Amino acid sequence: MESIEYKVVDTKGKPKGTVALDAKVFQAPVLEHLVHDVVVWQLAKRRSGTHSTLTRSMMLGGGKKPYKQKGTGNARRGSNISPLLVGGAVTFGPHPRDYKTRITKRSRLQALTSVLTEKVKESQLVVLDDLKLSRIKTKEITELLKNIGAEKGRSLILLKGNGDEGEKVIEKSSRNIAGVKTLSVSGINVYDLLYYKYLICSKEGIQALQERLERRN
Repeated sequence: MESIEYKVVDTKGKPKGTVALDAKVFQAPVLEHLVHDVVVWQLAKRRSGTHSTLTRSMMLGGGKKPYKQKGTGNARRGSNISPLLVGGAVTFGPHPRDYKTRITKRSRLQALTSVLTEKVKESQLVVLDDLKLSRIKTKEITELLKNIGAEKGRSLILLKGNGDEGEKVIEKSSRNIAGVKTLSVSGINVYDLLYYKYLICSKEGIQALQERLERRN
């Protein structure tokens, strides 16, 4: 397996050696069209598609001609539910539909590796030697972001997702900080990686991510 060496820092932002990153994941071809397709696919899945309007056939009333054809000085009108009137029916309006599209697993994986590659190129991936807090404290996460230079951008904290107490502490400590989100390795996705500028994780977390993506290859 080809690998690249990437810097590791501690919670104070000081260098703590390097970690080997899989070149297939973090040095992959950047396929922007696939990234776009996957983001559109993700957002489409979120749409409820419950919008609905009434056409003339769906509305009650409107059968009687409101006034005679000639002699009133008004425009000709045959119904009170005409689409031309306020409160009338709608022509070609939206109706409930499913916005979901289909995209292959391979395309989703390639889009994911494309975004991760860009994170490495732009030094927006922050690998910590250890990511643990002794207690639930928002201030500690705030100081961590400041120490690693990620206080001025949205940050995504990647957790292994094993549900242990340490991860719950990190999740609760960062919950009240604007622009910060915690996400498990199993939930990593293209949209969140693009939306959040910095990807922050521990060496264990980056290893878990690589193992997950290798299984999907």
